[in-house]
Amino acid sequence: MDERPIEQPFWLVTCLASAFSIVAYRLAAGVNDLAFCLLRRVSSEFVLRLTERQETIRILVGVPIAILTAVWFCRHMRDKSIFASKGALACLVVVAALPITLSVRSSPIRSIESGRDVVTPTNVAPVELHCRLIDGVSVESEVVLANSDILKAEPWPTDEATYQIRLFLTREGQDKMRKVTSRNVGKRLGFWIDDDMEASPKIMEALIQEFICMPVRLNAEDAARLALGITASNVKVQ
Repeated sequence: MDERPIEQPFWLVTCLASAFSIVAYRLAAGVNDLAFCLLRRVSSEFVLRLTERQETIRILVGVPIAILTAVWFCRHMRDKSIFASKGALACLVVVAALPITLSVRSSPIRSIESGRDVVTPTNVAPVELHCRLIDGVSVESEVVLANSDILKAEPWPTDEATYQIRLFLTREGQDKMRKVTSRNVGKRLGFWIDDDMEASPKIMEALIQEFICMPVRLNAEDAARLALGITASNVKVQ
């Protein structure tokens, strides 16, 4: 009796490998995004810089996993019947075509109680924020970022028991930051709050991400109040 393994058609093997690699990549990308969501809770400069490379890391991790698991799957299906392979292919195609993405919603920072009151959006006045470039001692007049470019602001803890302000940008704001920072490496980016400059970090590289940090040093209550004020002003502008 001939017990040679069943030869699968080349087109079937190719389709199986492609469909399985797509499914495996989507799963790996979802786990990667979940891991980064958890990492953002850690107050570390290294973690902050790592999360800025999330898209690149997703590809570097997901592609090898997808390829290796697809090879393993095809080897596993080699001894199966053609009918079983076609059934597996149909299931994989359906799963790969489903418009499902893993969306992880981070928990909002809790209201911070002081000895007298609770910081809430109802008792925080809107504040105006804008950014301008600083070249040496010269401040450029053009506003490169304003409240209308910010979706929301939130406190961001540091390793020194202080808080910075993390600004989530609109698509237009992200595009502005990418262009401004890529063309002005070495200059400083000044952050003004109600016409007072609060920070002026040096531009080290092009910023290609959905948020930037305003490197102030505030306690928890002041950071929450400022973040809520920026967000409230943004709602008013829009």
